[in-house]
Amino acid sequence: MATTQKYSQSTMQKAIGKFISGKTPTEISNELNVPRRTIRNWIAKHKEGVLDHIHHWILDSPNGPLSR
Repeated sequence: MATTQKYSQSTMQKAIGKFISGKTPTEISNELNVPRRTIRNWIAKHKEGVLDHIHHWILDSPNGPLSR
């Protein structure tokens, strides 16, 4: 029997990223509209190395040969 996942991988990654940047589980829960218990579970899995965090970079549009 296949299990369904209520939250996307993207949402989990955002939550872990916010945690790494210093946000509390309550702040993350409020921002992402995900229960605090779920956020705490994701954080625990991240600390155990089960959930990885992928960095996403936002770059300015090219302006000549170099971008900021």
